[in-house]
Amino acid sequence: MSLVKVWTDVGKARNVSLLAKIVENISDTSFRVKYLSKTEDEYKGCIIWRYEDETYDIDDEYITEYMMTDDEHEIGYRPVPGDEGAFILMDDDTEYIPSSDDETDDLDDDNEDDDCEDLEEEDDCVSDYEE
Repeated sequence: MSLVKVWTDVGKARNVSLLAKIVENISDTSFRVKYLSKTEDEYKGCIIWRYEDETYDIDDEYITEYMMTDDEHEIGYRPVPGDEGAFILMDDDTEYIPSSDDETDDLDDDNEDDDCEDLEEEDDCVSDYEE
């Protein structure tokens, strides 16, 4: 089904737009969704994301963005090998070339977040993603 961002009350001062998958069309204007949530699990230093077991009924007025895909890979998530339903969020800034102000002396050092190269060598996982 389609991936969407849903305006959601998470108990903070402001609502946030969270990624969810439409699992059922209830009507023309209502949907049943499952949220993709960060877990405490890790895969090679990368935070694992999973769809929640619980479903939520929402009206279309709470959808802030239709992602125009049902493939998590197209929006930066990669499946974890051997762990059905688990994803890691990959860094979409892999083409970034630092300016001279951003460069450091230890650019040749290995970055611990680069351990997900078996998923896609040119991507780095986002290990400290904030919702």
